Amino acid sequence: MAGAPIRKGHSKSQRFEIFDSKGFLGPSPAWRLPGSCCQCHSLRPKSQPGAARARRMRGHEGRMGPYGTIWDHMGPTGPMASRALFSLQDARAEPRGAAPGAGRYCAVTAGADFGHRGTGEACPANGALDTGPYLLARCMAHVRVMEIEDPMASLPPLTGVNAGGWLNLEDWFFSGVTGRNVMSLVNRGQGACLPPAVLTMDDYWPSEGFLTMRLNQSRGPAFTAEAFEAHRRSFIGEEARSSEKAHGHCHLFSCALGVALPKSPSGEDFQGMASLKLQLLRLPLHWAAFADALAPIDHELYGKHNPDEDTAIVPDPYYNGLAAFATVPRKWLASQLRKAAQNNLRVVLDLHAFPGGAANGTYNGVWPSPPAFWKEKSNVGNRSVALKDAGLMVVKAMVQWVEGLDDTARGAVAGVTVMNEPAHMNQGSAFASEADILQWLSDASNMFRQSKLPGMSVKLYMQLIGTAFRDFDGTVVPWFHKTFSSQEQSKWAVADLHFYIAWGGCDGRVISGGGFACDDPLDEIRQKIDGCVKSFTQDFRKNFGGLRAVTEFSTGTFQDARFACQDRRVLEAFLQVQADAYKAADIQPFFWTWRMPHGPIFERGWSLRWLAGLELPAQVTCPPPGHSF
Repeated sequence: MAGAPIRKGHSKSQRFEIFDSKGFLGPSPAWRLPGSCCQCHSLRPKSQPGAARARRMRGHEGRMGPYGTIWDHMGPTGPMASRALFSLQDARAEPRGAAPGAGRYCAVTAGADFGHRGTGEACPANGALDTGPYLLARCMAHVRVMEIEDPMASLPPLTGVNAGGWLNLEDWFFSGVTGRNVMSLVNRGQGACLPPAVLTMDDYWPSEGFLTMRLNQSRGPAFTAEAFEAHRRSFIGEEARSSEKAHGHCHLFSCALGVALPKSPSGEDFQGMASLKLQLLRLPLHWAAFADALAPIDHELYGKHNPDEDTAIVPDPYYNGLAAFATVPRKWLASQLRKAAQNNLRVVLDLHAFPGGAANGTYNGVWPSPPAFWKEKSNVGNRSVALKDAGLMVVKAMVQWVEGLDDTARGAVAGVTVMNEPAHMNQGSAFASEADILQWLSDASNMFRQSKLPGMSVKLYMQLIGTAFRDFDGTVVPWFHKTFSSQEQSKWAVADLHFYIAWGGCDGRVISGGGFACDDPLDEIRQKIDGCVKSFTQDFRKNFGGLRAVTEFSTGTFQDARFACQDRRVLEAFLQVQADAYKAADIQPFFWTWRMPHGPIFERGWSLRWLAGLELPAQVTCPPPGHSF
């Protein structure tokens, strides 16, 4: 860190070097340092020489910004990128001599890293701190800031949000300090961890099935099951996640800045969603949530565990030597439905991944292996069973499970999706017959139609995606109207599309080649986004006249997050314009996704919890494979 350290006896007003996710921004104004400080912490290395530890904390290869690490009293809390809740463009420090500001929030982070000594030490009364050679934190006591708008107040009303990365993993959610692309472009993937149990790995993981198999082979099924249980119980729904509640004193940022950082009412996700007036939670699940449905294929593999109580490790029925999955205990899953109901939320159960992979991408569970669902048969047990039929077994099991839930849990289920993004990317690689895709969706829809669910106020969100078909309007739209009557379309058959601006001619970047530049005038950006979104919504309304939903959209302006727009004002405009267009077109919008604390470079564009100011820095950091912090 450049600049002289603050030492005892120095003036209360010091100049700090300020960094944000883009790196060094220059010296700050003179900061006001009143006479006390709350729990400022200095670094005392435990197992490494101080200089080496300091270099590591400063970031790989000496780089700042995305590679820096913030530390608090519990240890490393996350990479520097996006750790502050606001950029410096949003917060102006109060210069010396200015009248105290009335603001509630501040995003300023001082220096490269924050450190800790374990027990911590209080700042001297004069607000200074003897830094010593290892101190990487600047002591900022009760720094006043200019008034900043509460981010929650600027969010438009939305219908729903996704719980991506909870019960169906994607590598970029867990990419740590090295994340880059929303859709991985290299076969090794971007996954670097699975907190809180798996913080370091020998190699990146590309999809959940590969991660599970590697953990199972290296650490055994008991550890693997425990790792997934720990993730599932902490990623969504954990109470007292914030360090304020868990440890009985203020978080480093609020201590140092002397201001209240925004958080959910109790640090609990369902309450946070309710505080944003969200009505629906879309819950992506993989097929192994109903793995016991495949017991007729191989009872030893899929029929021995207790589906209500056990987290069992089961192999993919086609890529059985490469991919495995941890089952989801259905008793616990039902408890999450009840918790949602307690917060006036209803849930859309979304089958996001299928045996052998039904789409091309990390969320299919077996990527980078090619999707096998549409053409292959089981490689275990009864090898005459087509994977398509195995998929229908899973759909049937989900429908029957919802039918049999108690009134409270079943009442929390607003809808089901029989398959997310069916055959996504098939358009370019033809791993599925278009006729087979539509026939399978018809068969799965008929299972729903013949069940009790339509009479229980449960809707079918029929997810469809243009990347699977050469001529979506000419093929899929007529199929939809033939498959579902106008009455069904008005009552329970929801036409469900996804819309992302991060790909295509409307994207926004800090480099050339996009639809707009991130530093273009805000009115021009709004106009550009408005034209793109309205073109989509107009086509949507023209093709589908009944119930409509966009169950995935975001504020990600570019798929390469390093070059995506980061300014909060641009992101708020991005969100507002889309929300207005969906409301005008009578389309239910679901934001992708709720939170992404272990993929910090993506948070600004893809985490509603971050945008709402409810996310606090992660308590753990995911280093690149082969490294540790």
